Amino acid sequence: NSGRRPLADRFAGMRVRPSDIPATPGAATIGAVINRALDIKGITNPRARRKWATGMMVVSARESGHNPNATNNWDSNAAKGTPSQGAFQFIEPTFRAYHEPGTSPFLRDPVAQATAFVNYAMGRYGVSADGSELAARIQQADPTRPPKGY
Repeated sequence: NSGRRPLADRFAGMRVRPSDIPATPGAATIGAVINRALDIKGITNPRARRKWATGMMVVSARESGHNPNATNNWDSNAAKGTPSQGAFQFIEPTFRAYHEPGTSPFLRDPVAQATAFVNYAMGRYGVSADGSELAARIQQADPTRPPKGY
């Protein structure tokens, strides 16, 4: 076992290999967080949930190594006084703009971040509720392409 989470799913018309989605000790927790966020967002279709979960796991792994306490103190956002934080690495203004009513107002709350990520992907990038364009529109969520900020 290479420490990678086994996951095979059809995503953006491409076969995802198990080695495409890195796993860390926090991956199981973030997987549960994502499921809760999708419940809150009312995304119940199993295929849509798989697409969102796949993409969101890739984002969380790439952005923070699935660490809800991660803080980026070195990039341009940090230099401006708004470091990216949490599993999905939101800056405070973006988190506030896409915050899901009824979830925690705290930036590092993983469920609040995951629901904000769904809102952000839909609002900023036009991803539909079925998640079908997630990997195509946000490269950072695509396990078949290299990481790229968004």
